[in-house]
Amino acid sequence: MSDLPPRYFLLTFLSGACVPLSPLPSEPPDHTASTLSSSPTPSPTPPTFPSPLPCTSASPSISSVPLPSSPILTSAQAAEYLGSSPKDILHCHKEHAEDDTRVQCLINQRYTGKLREEALKFHRETGGVIGLEKAGTLDGGYRGQISIVPELPEGRYQKHLDWVVGGLAAIDGFFQWLGEPKSYRWKPLGLRFYRSIGKRTPAAYAQDWQVSYNVEGGINSSADAVRETLFHEIFHLNDEEHRNWSKRALEAIFRRIVARCGARTPCLTPYAPGTTMVRGGTYYAFQPGNGVGEYAAELALRYYVEHHQVQRGEPITRPFKCGPEENRLAWGLLVDEFFGVDRIPGCLR
Repeated sequence: MSDLPPRYFLLTFLSGACVPLSPLPSEPPDHTASTLSSSPTPSPTPPTFPSPLPCTSASPSISSVPLPSSPILTSAQAAEYLGSSPKDILHCHKEHAEDDTRVQCLINQRYTGKLREEALKFHRETGGVIGLEKAGTLDGGYRGQISIVPELPEGRYQKHLDWVVGGLAAIDGFFQWLGEPKSYRWKPLGLRFYRSIGKRTPAAYAQDWQVSYNVEGGINSSADAVRETLFHEIFHLNDEEHRNWSKRALEAIFRRIVARCGARTPCLTPYAPGTTMVRGGTYYAFQPGNGVGEYAAELALRYYVEHHQVQRGEPITRPFKCGPEENRLAWGLLVDEFFGVDRIPGCLR
């Protein structure tokens, strides 16, 4: 197996977070993770993956970065994600002049049965591609090398395809309700399914508008958990697209909170966007070593969760922005940069 390029990934002791593959933050002996949602509920030349910027990489200024108006996944990318054979690539290139129909052809050639139907439907509706991660080895730091293999999301793993596709559809429906965001992208995505050997980590990782998903990931245990993990990961992709906005915009606020509270959980509680706790540590957003990028991703997830409650007509008992002044400032910066709308009721002060 080949060594895979480093990408942001999600550890099994988290409820949705990205960190650089190497080196890894220290892993506590145990964890408590809970979702925020209250609802029950190859071949052409492959695309080149740049080395990922860490969640706290610096950039020169705080300014909105407009995203491409019509991002697309090309047939070359689709062939890479699908692991298409040279024969299938040549066939689809000869038979179809339009790139989009070549993608559909490649899906037809690669899959059969229900998975083919669902992959074609996913591509028609989102422009994305359901594919497979390459076999390889991830550097897990002191955990050692983690071997992964491509795994079709069917049979015993069908539920994971359902959760991922359903979660992305729910996120799409959320933005239809919310209105066109100011500068935020959530599709199309390349989905790459895999299975880890002998371990249940990483649960997911994301870069370059791909989300790789582990059908044996420890926290990939419910539709709600997967949907919120996807939202968290998609925010990281947008943060990177915006030249690591979180570092430039939120670092001062984040440092102010940490200077005041350190890693003391009772002190951090009013400032924590999410409920994910690292056992033996503190809130994941403030776990030492994670940095402002994870605080920002948890903040974005909180934005989604609260607005999802409004979407469902549920009351919000403790709006995050109505907490300490740091919360109000961070919330406003997030809204202004990415979403452009805030439907959470105002605060009584």
